[in-house]
Amino acid sequence: MIRPQWNRLYVPILLMAALLVIPAVAFPAAPAEQRPCADELEKFCKDVPHGEGRVLKCLQDHDSELSAVCRDKVNEILKRA
Repeated sequence: MIRPQWNRLYVPILLMAALLVIPAVAFPAAPAEQRPCADELEKFCKDVPHGEGRVLKCLQDHDSELSAVCRDKVNEILKRA
């Protein structure tokens, strides 16, 4: 029996689509409590290079503009450092 040519093209595409969808369903985005400074990082520090404490310093520079949750997280990190 001769298989149609479309199987060679569409089956791998369907498998790839399934592999891309499974992680999105299995691992939903982290809630805001797990990323308390996400908005502040995007707003104030998105162009700051990572490493050597530069991002933390950027957040400290904007302390008065941070949300309470983010400010608490920054202070927690500073206490541990």
